[in-house]
Amino acid sequence: MSREHAGVSQTNLVWLTAGVLFGLSVSYFWPSETALASTDRNAGGKIAIFTCEAQALSPSPDIVFVLDFLTGRLTGASIDIQSGKFSQYYQRNIAADFNLSPETQAEYIVTNGQLNLSSSGGALPAKDGIFIAEMKSGLVNCYSFIYPTSNRNGGILPLVPQAQFSFRQAMR
Repeated sequence: MSREHAGVSQTNLVWLTAGVLFGLSVSYFWPSETALASTDRNAGGKIAIFTCEAQALSPSPDIVFVLDFLTGRLTGASIDIQSGKFSQYYQRNIAADFNLSPETQAEYIVTNGQLNLSSSGGALPAKDGIFIAEMKSGLVNCYSFIYPTSNRNGGILPLVPQAQFSFRQAMR
């Protein structure tokens, strides 16, 4: 009886090994799916960091933005593709855009999205825009910005409120 039992154990071990090898080979050749996330939060939900595409033309670096939930300050910077250093900066205090009093603890949700605005006045608008919702005000604001193709001297460019809509009544 021990001989039959040993044979069954060996058969089970062979099938287990074959199953593991098959599973590993399938996972190796299976096409991977990249998780795409345009926004990430950290520090206990006190900041959000995200990127926006500067231009549809290549080569064009992404612009990285950081929204500080405590101060309501949105700042951004782009890297110059030739020097590899930050060369263009953006900044705006968005708390006032949501009609919040200074003592209100804002609750922001942020993402980016394509705007594809037409150019005006010689400046090229960036391909993407910034969309920020604030839970207590019940408002969503859209911000646009320009991306200079030359003369990126490191000055601070504005983030321009483009549009706003209400998704619910403000909480008082």
